[in-house]
Parts: sequence; structure tokens; C-alpha cells
Amino acid sequence: MSAASGADPDRLERYRAGGEVLDDGVIRAAGELQARLEHLAATGSAGLPPLGATASGVLRHGVAQRGLATWVGTVARAFRAADGGAPPPPVPGLSGGDVDRLVAALTALGHALAGGDLAAAAAVFAGLQAGGEAPPPDEVRALVALLTPGQVGALAHQHPEMVGSLDGWPPPARYAANRVLIARAAADATGERRRRLLAFLADDPVTGRPRQFLLFDPAGDGRVAEVFGDLDTADAVAFYVPGMGNSLDTFDRGVVPRPQNLGVEAGRQYPGTEVAMVAWLGYDSPDPVPSLEVLSDRQARDGGAALARSIDGLGLGLGQTVSIIGHSYGSVVTGAALLEGARADNVLVTGSPGVLADHAGDFGRGDTTDLFTMEAPGDVIANSEWFGEDPNDPGSGFVRLDTDGRGHSSYLADGSLSQRNALAVVVDDDAALDRRELSTVERIQAPVDQAREDLRDGLAGVDRAVDAWQDRTEVPLVDDALDGSVDVGQDVIEGGRQVLDGTVEAVEDGVDVIESGARALWPG
Repeated sequence: MSAASGADPDRLERYRAGGEVLDDGVIRAAGELQARLEHLAATGSAGLPPLGATASGVLRHGVAQRGLATWVGTVARAFRAADGGAPPPPVPGLSGGDVDRLVAALTALGHALAGGDLAAAAAVFAGLQAGGEAPPPDEVRALVALLTPGQVGALAHQHPEMVGSLDGWPPPARYAANRVLIARAAADATGERRRRLLAFLADDPVTGRPRQFLLFDPAGDGRVAEVFGDLDTADAVAFYVPGMGNSLDTFDRGVVPRPQNLGVEAGRQYPGTEVAMVAWLGYDSPDPVPSLEVLSDRQARDGGAALARSIDGLGLGLGQTVSIIGHSYGSVVTGAALLEGARADNVLVTGSPGVLADHAGDFGRGDTTDLFTMEAPGDVIANSEWFGEDPNDPGSGFVRLDTDGRGHSSYLADGSLSQRNALAVVVDDDAALDRRELSTVERIQAPVDQAREDLRDGLAGVDRAVDAWQDRTEVPLVDDALDGSVDVGQDVIEGGRQVLDGTVEAVEDGVDVIESGARALWPG
């Protein structure tokens, strides 16, 4: 019996109907494939007509239709492979080896389903993760599309480890699988860890419904992601990425409140817009000081790749707005995700020590992603520039939004200006954004800072040029003369830098005096 015997034509029709927002060519090609699937279901694989033209027609469409095109094309290839047809045409974005692997997986899954062997079906999904690499969500979706709803539910309950953490499965299946995994972990846990896991299994106190975990991995510090709202029907979906010092044990008190409350406030402020929030701790959050983990970008880059894959794995529709809110080290993860090509219409970073890019243009997003930033007074981490230039600096390319809090942990507090601004970002309400205007000292300081950077770059360039020259020559008199010239040049440039620094300090002191005087005259 061929792999195609396990396919359900009704599933493809539902998939096709959901793609009506895409271009007409994809709809027509999917309809043609549907007719051939119906013929196959009625007569068996021997009577299946060639599908090469249909698959090629689908695959001519661009990246915007890649999810649907890849799905339809790979299913067609599986049928052709099962029938011993000619090699399939190439798939955009996939190498020949990738296509061969996916065709083999689809074929194996078809045989497993035809024989009613769920263990063998689960083994197919396990094979996608061979070598420790997470498979592209498109490949997972291509396999899941062959399953009936009953088979999806059975795999989620009987083989949850193959469903709960694998991007590309439908969220409801992952919720069900992760509840099984949490229950297993709770049965093996003791003390405080057991209490926290049992809280995960309790109903959401806000909605009264079971909690929805998109990800659960108790290994190490743990990785976990929870959804508030309905991802399928939401107009806007936002991922909240926390910073250092977070773990499975701190998730409920340290991560959940901000995104959960933002979702509740969205229902109040924008009753006509459905918002789904994701509290996403899908990365190894660095341990706090005195640990040195937070000084490295390794965990941020690993987390950024995972975040990009997690967003892609949801298969959100073209009409759904996707936002990322990253706080502190979570903003570094956010920057890494953008560099990985994560889908994001809006990005907001708060208390950021840098986003692995010196300017918004470095992300290569053009006008496709709106980038916002907040920096509260007294937030020293936001001024550290440890992971790149401060996105709050004038000229960074980020839009600066106002915040009424103070310090590094004040962002998105209930009822705050920063919460209202974040909500406006998530729902694309530009008119409601409260932008932060440049202060007098910032307006003066910005060109001075630029001049200072230019001078520093000039000094570094002189040093590099002289070092290169000295590496090429062995004439002592010339070397001595050059060294003397460089010393003079460095003294001049350093003197200029000190003058500029003194100018900035004088401006800042003057503004402080003016502001102090104003407060004395008008205490309110």
C-alpha cells in the first residue's frame, strides 16, 4: 500500500480553503491536487495521474506563499516517490537532500498511518530531530497535514515528547502534549518544584480555563512558553521575552504577570481587537551576577534562533500582526531573532543593553518592521551598551517611547504609561503612542557625541595605518619619525576629545541648574 493511502483529502481541502487569502494560482493548484487526491482515495495509487505540472505550478509562487507551496509540493512529491515516478523538481528554499529526506519521511508516515501504527508514526517525527537539530517548521507541518484530527490527538497523548516542543504542530496539540509532560514531571518531583508544576496544571485564574503551554522542557533551568488568548483567531499576537535570572521555577512570578496583564488590558482598551500574548522563556536565561553568563551573547543568539523558529512554527496568517517585546537580556534575544529573519511587524525593547546591532538599518528590515524602545530614568543597564549601541540614542533608527517608571524593573507595570505604549505597539495604534521627545541636553549632546565618535574613529584609523606601515618596513629612523608623529596626532585628537567632553559636561550642568531653578519657582 502506498504512502498516499494514509492521506485524508478532506484535510487538504480545509488547508486549501484556509489559503484563500493567497494568490489565485496557488488556490487553483491546490484544487487540482485535491482532485487528484480524491481520485487516489477512490482508485488507489495505480491510477494516480502525473503531478509534476501541478507541483511546478505551485512552486513558481514566491516566498509569501512558501508555507502552502512547500506543503502542497512535498505531498505531491511523496505520492510520486511512492509510485516510482521521476525525481521531483526543486523546492525553493530546500536543497535536494532536504527534499529527499522529507519525501522519505512522508512515505514512512503514510505507511505507519495505513497500518495504524502510532509508535512508528512518532518515530518518523523523532527522525526529523536526528543529530540534535530542530527541523524547519514547514517540514513538520507537511507531515502533520497527513494526520486526521484523531491521529493528532492520539499522538499528543501517547507520544507527547514528539509533539509538545516541536515547532510546526498545531498549538492545541502542543497544549495537550505539554499537559501530559507536566503531569509526568510533577509525579517525579518533590517539594517546591512539585508545587510549581501542579500550579501549571491548575486552571488559569483569569480565564478559568486550562493553562496553555506551547513549550515545556524541565531540563536544566527549564524552558517554558505559555499562551494567553486564542492564536487561531487573534488579530494580533505578541511574544514577551524576559531577561536574565528567569527559569521554570520563577516563571509564574517573574515572567507571566507582564504579558498576561497586557492581554487583559488589551481586552479593556481595544474590545474590537483580539490579542493573544505569549510569555516566551524558550531559551536558557543567563544566571544573574556574579555569574558571567550575562556578559556573553551566546545564550541570546541561541535563543534568537529558537524564537524565530517558534514564531514560524505557529503558522500565523498574513492578516495577523506579530510583535516581539524584549526586556533587558530578552532584548538581546530579540535582536538575535531579527538577525535570524524572525517574522515581526512590531518590535519593542525595554531596558536594553544593546540588540547586537548598532543601528536599526543593520537588521535589513526596511519598512516592514517598526522598531520601538523605552528607557526609564535610573536604568543603568539600558545605558551599558554591552551588546551594541544604545537603541535609545538619537539616530539609532528606533522610535523612542515615553515611560513613567524608574529603574530597570519598572516597565509594563499595570496602569503605567509604558504598558499603554506597549499595548499601542501590539495593536498597531500609532495614534496612541506617546513618543519621548529629546531633552535640551540631548539635542545639544547628539552632534557632540557624533563628533566624539568621529574623532575616536580617526585616532583608531591612524593607529591601524601606522601599525600596518611598521609591519612592512624595518628602517629604524622612519619608524621613530612615524611614532613621534603619531604621538603628536594622538595628543591633538585626545585633546579635542577632552574639550568635547568638557562641553557636554558644561551643557549638562547648565541644564541641571535651569531645571533646579524651575522646580524651585514652580514646585508642581
